[in-house]
Amino acid sequence: MKIKLFYFILFYIFLTNIYAHTKPINITIVSPNNDGNDFWGMVHKIARASAKDLNINLKIIYTHNSNNFTYLDPFEKAFKTKDKPDVVMGIFFKSIENETLNLSKKYDTPVFMFNSIIPKKERNDTFSREKNKNFIGYMHPDEEYAGYVLGKHLIKVQKNKNPNKKINLIGMVT
Repeated sequence: MKIKLFYFILFYIFLTNIYAHTKPINITIVSPNNDGNDFWGMVHKIARASAKDLNINLKIIYTHNSNNFTYLDPFEKAFKTKDKPDVVMGIFFKSIENETLNLSKKYDTPVFMFNSIIPKKERNDTFSREKNKNFIGYMHPDEEYAGYVLGKHLIKVQKNKNPNKKINLIGMVT
C-alpha cells in the first residue's frame, strides 16, 4: 500500500511539474474568408473550440479576397508580428506555395497548410522537411472519395425510401 501511495505522489509531482511550466502555444491562422462564410465560419468555430480545449492562443487573420498576390500580405503580417506565433497555418492558395514557404524560412516560423493540395507535378524536394525545416506539412481532403461515399449514401437512402423505383444518376467532374 505504501509503495502505491509513493508512486501516486511521485506521478502527481511529475505531472504537476510538467504542466506547471508549459506555456500555451501561439497559433495564427491565415484565412481566406471571415466568420460570415458558411465553410470558413465553421472552420474558425472548430479551431476556436479546439484551441480553448487545448490551451492554445489562437489568432485568425482574414484576407477577405481571392487575389493570390495580396494573399501573401496577411501571411507576412502573421510571420513578422510583435507577438510572433509558434506556428502559422493557412492554405496553399493559387500557386503561391513557394512564396509562403520562403516567408516561413525568412521569419524562421513553422508553417502548416490545410484544406489544400500540392499538385503532383509540383511535389518535389521543396515540400520536404529536409529542404525546408519550417514546413510541418499539409492536410487536404480527398474530395473524390468523399463524393463516392456521399453518392453511395444517397443511393442507399433513395433505395430505402422507394425500393421499387428506378434511380437516375448524373455525374459531374470539375
